Amino acid sequence: MALITSTPDSELLSVMSKEGYTGHHITSVRNGPLGAKWQGDPRNIVFLENRNHPNGDAHQYSYQGHRGNYSNPTTGRLIDREETLKQRLNQIQSKCTG
Repeated sequence: MALITSTPDSELLSVMSKEGYTGHHITSVRNGPLGAKWQGDPRNIVFLENRNHPNGDAHQYSYQGHRGNYSNPTTGRLIDREETLKQRLNQIQSKCTG
């Protein structure tokens, strides 16, 4: 997370790729009007391991990615980042007070 927050936006794509991660559209922009609607929306982006990552290329081969072929369109549930942040903060607070 520190890598993401400390890297200027203009350099983020290059840095993340070198570190072994690719920003992947959960719902492909190729999915017609639905995909175009979610293009650029941060709730529609998940970082998956790419071919530079020691664990392999989840972006191309995983079920969450393109299932073996980059031409395969993808669909999925958007990420509610605000709710995720609230849940994590609650977990941290409960550990500190528990």
